[in-house]
Amino acid sequence: MKARKPQYRRPRLPTLTAIVERERADAEREGPTRELRRHGRATRDEGQTQDAHGDIGRPWRVQELLAEWEEAGHITRGEHAAGLEFQRIFRLAALDVLKAADPGRVLAHGAGVYDALSAQSEWARRQINAALDAVGGGKSAAGLALWYVLGLGVSMAQFGVREGWQDRPLNPAVVKGAIVGALAILERVFKLA
Repeated sequence: MKARKPQYRRPRLPTLTAIVERERADAEREGPTRELRRHGRATRDEGQTQDAHGDIGRPWRVQELLAEWEEAGHITRGEHAAGLEFQRIFRLAALDVLKAADPGRVLAHGAGVYDALSAQSEWARRQINAALDAVGGGKSAAGLALWYVLGLGVSMAQFGVREGWQDRPLNPAVVKGAIVGALAILERVFKLA
């Protein structure tokens, strides 16, 4: 009897729908990105939204630091409101904006960076300076913590590494204590008490 020659079968290629479903399942299993996890507790958004490709998605949301502290009872509702007000004014002051030279601009003698500030930005910068002065100045522990953690959105761990001394990072509990103390003062500064 003659031996049968094994037949070669071409593997079936997955369909586009199968690939998309597998990618979605992988993303669901993997959870939030490293960047989202760095900023706190990430949960799935309850509602659906349209992503950049027009597909339906359920994005991850990070619980805001101040909301997490209020929920845990570390700060009061007024201190939470003061922190949010500081963040709002910080954004208005445009202190967190990446600044780059415009190659198309016409150079003029005497033109400076602050010439383009709006009256609202100037007001906001004065408010930020007053708030930082109230907590001990921009170079105090509380002032630096407010600037970097609440203003610029740097994580407490990163701030601790940046502001540590003798190659030793600040303990996040120390950073948290500085922020909580500053929030109590800001509550009075912003007249939220």
